[in-house]
Amino acid sequence: MTAAWIITITEGHVVRSDDDHVVVEYFYEWDGAYYRWVSAHANADYIVNTKAPVIYTLGMGIGTCFVVGFYRKYMLFLGMMAFILFVIGFIMNLIVNMNLKRKETLKWQEEKL
Repeated sequence: MTAAWIITITEGHVVRSDDDHVVVEYFYEWDGAYYRWVSAHANADYIVNTKAPVIYTLGMGIGTCFVVGFYRKYMLFLGMMAFILFVIGFIMNLIVNMNLKRKETLKWQEEKL
């Protein structure tokens, strides 16, 4: 399923799952080929020959994707950090703009006198 030509959600098949690696094979819709995603971490939830949800976006390169269940905590952490940085930047922008407006008002009042 593709939403607004930006993000695609599809099913992948677990090809290999052991104590070291998990390999998920999935269909890449934008070029019509099958790719394999390899994780260097074991995940007991994925058993060989089961289906795994796979998400990839338009900006991701060929063969890169997010297999749901592996990156959930990391993506949540990155999302929260991005939100905090956005709020800090927004507040700093407001402070800088207030100081600039205050200086302009003082200059205008001095010129008027």
